[in-house]
Amino acid sequence: TGRITLLFDDVQWADAASLSLLSSLLQSNEGAKRVYFTSCYRDNEVSDSLLAWLQSISGFSLEQIKLESLTPNGVNQFVSETLHLFPRLTRPLSLVLHKKTGGNPLFLGQILSALGGSGRASSLK
Repeated sequence: TGRITLLFDDVQWADAASLSLLSSLLQSNEGAKRVYFTSCYRDNEVSDSLLAWLQSISGFSLEQIKLESLTPNGVNQFVSETLHLFPRLTRPLSLVLHKKTGGNPLFLGQILSALGGSGRASSLK
């Protein structure tokens, strides 16, 4: 039999009952390891209950991956590749976008998509 992946997003907003359910699921899977659990949360919105839950599951075999914001150079590379322009041409726009998005790749993609949909991005070329 194959494995299954479960994704739990925005765990920072989960109530105590939901966190307890996640703990039970983790515990029942510990031996078989047939389910791959992924939980996502914003580390700038962590509540005391989430911190306590994270501490309580630390005994499980877990891997934590922390996603960081893009640097100004990372934003420039993203914009350059998205617009198919040389990085030297996209640097001024990238600096503005980095300031607006804080380097958040999701926000950056949304802004670029909105610019493309409005036709404004085509005027940048």
